[in-house]
Amino acid sequence: MKNIHYISLLAIILVGFRLDAQVADSGKMITIGFQTVGEKTNGTIPGSIIEVLSDKKRIGWTETNYDGIARIRICSKKITDGKITVNVFGMRCKVFRKEYTVSSDAMFKIQLEDGETKYRTIDDKMYILQQLNVAPCSVEMTEVDESDSYYRHCDGRIKKRNEIPANDLYEWELLVKE
Repeated sequence: MKNIHYISLLAIILVGFRLDAQVADSGKMITIGFQTVGEKTNGTIPGSIIEVLSDKKRIGWTETNYDGIARIRICSKKITDGKITVNVFGMRCKVFRKEYTVSSDAMFKIQLEDGETKYRTIDDKMYILQQLNVAPCSVEMTEVDESDSYYRHCDGRIKKRNEIPANDLYEWELLVKE
C-alpha cells in the first residue's frame, strides 16, 4: 500500500513538471534556419526568397545569403498547431512549398528543382517581392540607428532597442515599418 502512495506522488510530480515545461515553451522566440541547394547539383542557391506561413497567414519572410543560408526569428505564439508552411522562390527554380512541424529552433535543408519561374535573374527579385507584397530593405543594417528601432516581445510588449538588455534581445523581434 505504501508503494502505491509513492507511485501516485511520483506521477503527480512528473505531470506537474510536464505542464510547467509546456508553459515555459510558449511565448518564446524560435530561430528557424534554411539552406537552399539545387536538387541535382546540391550546390547552394543564393538570393532565394523564403515566405513563412502558419494557418495560411504570413508570419515572416527572409532571403538567403551568398551561401544559400537564411535565418528567421518567429514568436512561437504566431505558429498555429506547431505547423509552418514554407514557400521558397529560388532563382531559376520551381517554387518550393512544404509544411513543417516546429516546436523549437530548427534548421531545414531545402532542395530546389530547376524549372520555369519568373525569378530568372537578380533583377527579377523585386518582382517577386512585389508579388508577395513585401517592402524590400534597401538600407544596410549597419546604417540603421538601432536605438530608435522598436522591438516586440512574444508577450506583446513593445520597447525601443535601448530599453532592452543586450542579453535579452534574442527574445524580441524587430518591428519593421511597412
